Amino acid sequence: MEVPIIRPRLVILGLTATSLFSCSEPTATDTEPPASISDLTVQGTKTGFHLRWTATGDDGLNGRASSYGIRYAASNLASGWDSANVIHSAVHPSQVGRVDSLNVSGIGAGPWEFGIKVSDDAGNMSNISNVVVALIDSVPPGAISDLAVRSTAQGFYLRWTAPLDNDLSGRVAEYDIRYASNNLAANWESANVVLNSLTPSASGHFDSTSVLGIGLGPWEFAVKSIDAAGNVSEMSNVVLTSIPEDVTPPAAVTDLSVDLITEGSVILLWTASGDDNAAGQASAYDLRYSQSPITSGNWESATRALGLPTPRQSGQLESFTILNLQKGPTYYFALQVLDDVENQSALSNSPSATLSSPIQLTFNTQYSASDPDWSPNGQSIVFGSQAEISPSVVRQELFVVPSAGGTAVRFTSFPDGATQAAWSPTGAKLAFTLYVNDGNQRVLGIMDAFAGASAETLAEHSTDAVGSATWAPDGSLIAYSVTGLSPPAPPSSLVYSVPSAGGMPNQIIGDGSWAVAGLDWSPDGLKIAYSSNQSGPYHIWVMFSNGDNPTQLTNGSGNEQSPSWSPDGSKILYVVSGQEIRVVYSNGQNPTSVTYDNVNTPFRRAVWSPDGTMIAYGITTNQVTNIWKLKVK
Repeated sequence: MEVPIIRPRLVILGLTATSLFSCSEPTATDTEPPASISDLTVQGTKTGFHLRWTATGDDGLNGRASSYGIRYAASNLASGWDSANVIHSAVHPSQVGRVDSLNVSGIGAGPWEFGIKVSDDAGNMSNISNVVVALIDSVPPGAISDLAVRSTAQGFYLRWTAPLDNDLSGRVAEYDIRYASNNLAANWESANVVLNSLTPSASGHFDSTSVLGIGLGPWEFAVKSIDAAGNVSEMSNVVLTSIPEDVTPPAAVTDLSVDLITEGSVILLWTASGDDNAAGQASAYDLRYSQSPITSGNWESATRALGLPTPRQSGQLESFTILNLQKGPTYYFALQVLDDVENQSALSNSPSATLSSPIQLTFNTQYSASDPDWSPNGQSIVFGSQAEISPSVVRQELFVVPSAGGTAVRFTSFPDGATQAAWSPTGAKLAFTLYVNDGNQRVLGIMDAFAGASAETLAEHSTDAVGSATWAPDGSLIAYSVTGLSPPAPPSSLVYSVPSAGGMPNQIIGDGSWAVAGLDWSPDGLKIAYSSNQSGPYHIWVMFSNGDNPTQLTNGSGNEQSPSWSPDGSKILYVVSGQEIRVVYSNGQNPTSVTYDNVNTPFRRAVWSPDGTMIAYGITTNQVTNIWKLKVK
């Protein structure tokens, strides 16, 4: 019998002939390490350490890493990584960007350096993370000992010195502020908690908070500080206080006004209100300014003015100068009044001011323009300047320029010249210094106020020089100075008055021992301001128009000369050593620089416009003086 031959068959399921004999490419080797951790933080707690960081990836910041190597050492962790202490952890890396953390205990108080390296599944390892030094913190912060509580009608304001913590930062983490009606120390846990989001300051700096809307009291207040490890300080000193019975705020100021605008400052005026409404005397002002209209909504963001005066009795006039303002933008001003328990008035009215640059009116390039005086109608300014009468003749004459700007017109053509003119109150005449006797004598001249009018001599004093003419407000008298031009030196002056219609001069003041550098009659006719060196340097003085009761008004540095009353009689303008123009109130208070931005420019006599909104003065550049005007209100 023939035995059949059985041949084995190889059956491979699911493969085609092509796939059976094909070979795939080998898998690429992973050589890119995870990114290193850069934000490791370690906080020492009472019993150990809390580590926290942001997970990186497998390849750089992509994918998910496999494990962490966490180590610590007393020092030099980065260079001694291999020999550092290993922290065995079950923390598995999270997805990229998520926060991982670990609590470590039982390793001693430290301080220790901590670091982490990240590994992927191919064994690639990142560089070491940022190294953080920390120690176990079981010591509470120091207790606060200077808690102070100020009570007002609005509530309570707490202030204290930030304590020192013993950790490496030296700064506590938070405050626990509480109050109770009594027995706060014994009932701390049940006391009222003041919710606050304060970030404590560095040790030694002040921290503060307010507690409002909790009733009149009396209340006991205290504070405990807590460090980052959760250690709590002893309770601070306890302060017992209550809201005062005075809940009536001062009346709001309603007449805050801009009294004067200079090139760098603003003078404000207002009437003092009281403690309770308009009665009594308030305790403080809070004056602020902004380049936006001030309302209760933006009051807190407005700039607070510093150095404010203590309020006067209700009804008295207050003034204050705000310095270092810029030209161009409009500034708004407002104030609140506070009493002794810090009841606050409503906001005042809010005036505004815009500082501007001076405007040039004359444009002389060879001969200086000087001694301006504004016409009573405000339309013209008279001044003195040399004039070229002929190629061989140059002398001082009077000119008039429109105050709005335009061409200056020569008003006079006298044989020996003229200077220092002053308009009469009606504007119909000019009083001035008239040169006679080939310019060797100066007399008081008067003329009708139109170009080409003839001049009359109103007063003369041999060879002495007449100057600084000023009219009485009713036009009946003209005051002027007479200064000796012959030895002995230095020159001395006398002040006279003479009827404007003609008559005998009458000496008002002067004994021949001091000189005068400008004078001006007050708008009410009662007084004359003058500059005198009778007390040393030139200062501004004021006397009655008959010469009685001469009183020194200013005592600033430098020679203070050429006074000019404001039209309302409240202020006097003057020049200081040619370097500055100042203004002072007629009671001698608050001298303020008008030419704040140009203190190094030589200045000459300054005068007010009839409406008090402008001043005209001389500015010297390249040794030539021209007339300029500046808006001051």
